[in-house]
Amino acid sequence: MFEIFMLYLSIPDRINFLQSGRYSRSGEQRFRRQFESGFDFFSFNQTMVSPYVGKRNAVADDTSFIHKSGKHTPGTGYFWSGCAGKTFRELEVLSLSLIDVDSRMSFHLKATQTLPANCLSDNALSLPDWYAALLYLSKQAPTGKRGSPSTYTGKVNPENLDTACIEFRHVSRLVIY
Repeated sequence: MFEIFMLYLSIPDRINFLQSGRYSRSGEQRFRRQFESGFDFFSFNQTMVSPYVGKRNAVADDTSFIHKSGKHTPGTGYFWSGCAGKTFRELEVLSLSLIDVDSRMSFHLKATQTLPANCLSDNALSLPDWYAALLYLSKQAPTGKRGSPSTYTGKVNPENLDTACIEFRHVSRLVIY
């Protein structure tokens, strides 16, 4: 991954697999295979940020928009813009960051594309469900019975938080740490 980061900084023209192969010692096919396997940016960012974060922290989320005019771009839908006070047809990205209260710095952890309403309704989710998918992690040890132990014990109630159980975790709908 570090080689890819260095290529992004050093390639003066369009960045694609062909250019990556030209500017590195590896071939184009190596980069294609690497991008197929995926990369856990959340864990990477969490590891990079951890030395700089103090004891008092908060988690913040913010939505950003990417204006698209094409009709065939996946994920394009109608999303509410609070600044403009109306909906726009575009892509929406939810960004999650960790805020160090003492140093007053924010560290980016993950960005996730928000699905349009028609995709959410297929999964029986509303947009607030997509944004706030907080779950308590299960601390139960394996019982020896068949199957894997349960991963989550229940939903987080914002009115009555159990601070001993809250941890950050990647959930399929939203990244939570």
